[in-house]
Amino acid sequence: MPFTLTQDVLMHLRDNLDGLGYAMGPRGLFGIGNESGVFDATAVGSSSSATSLRNSNTLDAYTRASVFQFQRDRAIPANGEVGEDLYNRVDDQVRDVQNNLKIVLLADGQTSKSILGEIDGSSAVPAANKFRISGYYGNQTFRLVKEYQRLRRLPITGIASMAVARQLKDEARKLTGTGSGSGGGTTTPPAATDATARLQKLSAIKQRYQKGEILSDDFVREMIQNIP
Repeated sequence: MPFTLTQDVLMHLRDNLDGLGYAMGPRGLFGIGNESGVFDATAVGSSSSATSLRNSNTLDAYTRASVFQFQRDRAIPANGEVGEDLYNRVDDQVRDVQNNLKIVLLADGQTSKSILGEIDGSSAVPAANKFRISGYYGNQTFRLVKEYQRLRRLPITGIASMAVARQLKDEARKLTGTGSGSGGGTTTPPAATDATARLQKLSAIKQRYQKGEILSDDFVREMIQNIP
């Protein structure tokens, strides 16, 4: 079945982009600003001020801009267009956030009982209310992100921005032992070489990016400059 930008597909995409921190213009995803007409009719297209952007059935300029920024942040061709690959990439990012949330919150001794009931398979919470790794950033994911932010004393927004998502992933990796070099066996440390020094410099640039000290454009530029 060919990929089609139906109203449901666009709503799903906008909810996911919004949850990942990609703002939908001054009008807001749920129509914030409608009362005073704070939106660009040209950018929104055929939608009236009485209709929230979330329910718009056209690919408006605000959604294109969010898609464009998502593409740039992940170093993929940035054109603001939505196809099946882009749609799936956004879904995969949400699944990654959801999976890491479940790992981290289950391991944290301070997670609220209500949240634990949703993510712990042994509890008596009805199956319909259980948290699923669905790829959709709905209200349940929003609440779990707020719980994580509360536990880490971060601004409680419910939004899994790139910085929040990176921190979540790092914590989940430590808990699961993935990507930590703990594969067993013994290795001989390599001798110090120019290549080693370059790798150390590249690693330092990556760490600055992960800490939010540099933006994605600067990260790409510095990496290119230091790759032989």
